[in-house]
Amino acid sequence: MAITRRLPNLVPKVELFGDWDKTHRAFVNLPTAIALGSKLGKDAALRQLEKNIKQNIRANGGSLGWKELSKRTLANKRDSKYPTSILRMTGLYYRSIMIWSDTITGATYLGIKPRTYYPTKGASGLTVNQVAKVLENGSPDRNIPARPLWKPTFKQFGGGARVKGYIIWHVRNQIMIQCGVRAKVTF
Repeated sequence: MAITRRLPNLVPKVELFGDWDKTHRAFVNLPTAIALGSKLGKDAALRQLEKNIKQNIRANGGSLGWKELSKRTLANKRDSKYPTSILRMTGLYYRSIMIWSDTITGATYLGIKPRTYYPTKGASGLTVNQVAKVLENGSPDRNIPARPLWKPTFKQFGGGARVKGYIIWHVRNQIMIQCGVRAKVTF
C-alpha cells in the first residue's frame, strides 16, 4: 500500500534583483548600437585603407616592390613637365580614389567611381577605372609593367581580419555607450 502525502499549497515567489533599468535599456538599445557600431567600424576601416592606398602611391609603391620607371618613360615625363613618380601624371587617378555609398543598395565602396573620365584633351578615351586596371595588371602591348596596388595594400592593411577587428571594436564601444554594459563581441 502506498502512502500519499499532500504538500501544502506552494506558490512560487519571483523576486527581481539587479539593475533592471540598465537591463531594459540594454535590450532596447542593442540593435541600434550594433548597427551603428558596424557602420562606424566599416567606415573607419575604409578610411584607413584609403589612406594606405594613397600613401603607397605617394611612396612610389613603397614596400610593394614595383618596378622602376624606364629611362625613356622618365625622360618623357620630364619633357612634358609631369611628375616623375610612378602612377602619378595628372593626379586624376590619385584624386579619384574615394569612399562612396550607393543610395539604392546602401553598399559602401572604396575605389574609383565608375564613369570617371580623363579630360578629353590628349586623352586616350579611357575611363580612370580602365587606366587603373592597365596599371594594376600591366599591358605587354603598351610595354607597361604590372604595378599591383589594391590587393597588396589590402594584404598590408591586414585583410578581412583587420576590418573585422575595426567592426568589433566599434560595436563593443557603441554597446558600452548606448547600453551601459561591457560586451564580448565575436563573429
